[in-house]
Amino acid sequence: MKSIGADAVVRVEEARLSGDQIVVMRSVPKWKNVVLRGEDIQSGQVIVERGRIIGPPDIALLISAGRSNVRVFRRPRVGILSVGMT
Repeated sequence: MKSIGADAVVRVEEARLSGDQIVVMRSVPKWKNVVLRGEDIQSGQVIVERGRIIGPPDIALLISAGRSNVRVFRRPRVGILSVGMT
């Protein structure tokens, strides 16, 4: 297993600030709260289905998959004009 920058993550609830230092309140085992590369998405898996409105969670998932460019369609703007006939 290879980590990308960290081998454990401490939740904010398990730490406190003491002056200019962060104090970890309990022992954190190696790989706790860390997602390793390839663990969340499998090769060939569809990440975002066609026709879906892309939101922040989808963008995060696309970035984690290394996709910085995706083809999208702009939502059409629709206007209604009244011609005055009754």
